Amino acid sequence: MDKQIIDLLTEMNKEMKGIKSDMHSLKTDMHNRIDTINTDMHSLKTDMHNRIDTINTDMHSLKSDMHNRMDTIKTDMHTLNSDMQNRFDTMKTDMQNRFGTIQTDMHNRFDTIEAKLDGVGGQFELTNESRINEMDFIVDKVIKMEKELYILKNQNSN
Repeated sequence: MDKQIIDLLTEMNKEMKGIKSDMHSLKTDMHNRIDTINTDMHSLKTDMHNRIDTINTDMHSLKSDMHNRMDTIKTDMHTLNSDMQNRFDTMKTDMQNRFGTIQTDMHNRFDTIEAKLDGVGGQFELTNESRINEMDFIVDKVIKMEKELYILKNQNSN
C-alpha cells in the first residue's frame, strides 16, 4: 500500500508536472498573444496618430490654401473695383467732354441762326428803307415832271 500510494503520488506528481507544464505553456502562449495584441494595438495607435497628424496637416494646408485664395480673391476684387472706378471716371470725363462739345456746337448753331435772323431783319429794314427811298425818288421825279409840264403848258399858252 505504501508502494501504491507512492506510485500513485508519483503518478500524480508526473501528471501535476504535465499539467504544470501545460499551464506554463498556456501561460506563455497567453503572454505571447497578449504581447502580440499589445504590439498590434500599439501599431494601430501609432497608425491612428500618424493618420490624425496627416489629417491635421492636410486640414492646416487646406486652411492656408483657402486663406491664400481668399486673399487672392480680395486682391483681384480690389483690382477689379479700382479698374471699374477708373473706367467709370474715364467715361464720366469723356461724357462731360462730349456734352461740352455738343453744348458748344449748339451754341455756335444758335449764334449762326441768330445772326441769320438778325441779317434777315436787317435786310428787311434795308429793303423797306430802299423802297421808301425809291418812293421818295419817284415822287420827286413826278413832282419835277409835273412842274416841267406846268411850265411847258404855261409857255405854250403864252
